[in-house]
Amino acid sequence: MTKVHITIDESVPDDLAEKFLADVEREIYYQDKRESSVALAKLWWFLFVGTLGAAAMYWTVYGSILLLRAVYMYLKSI
Repeated sequence: MTKVHITIDESVPDDLAEKFLADVEREIYYQDKRESSVALAKLWWFLFVGTLGAAAMYWTVYGSILLLRAVYMYLKSI
């Protein structure tokens, strides 16, 4: 939540001050929503990339084991 301290001079008409405060409040609300959307998008991106990385590591290890097994079987047959 964004906190803002605003001081409006007494010479400013009330209707103009209320409109200004409403605009500021609306802008802060939408800014907070944008920031939360960006944070959620980053979270999903890191989960996606992490999953791909984990899958790549798994297949690298699994492929290495298969390759070593094939070499062992070949050497055993000689």
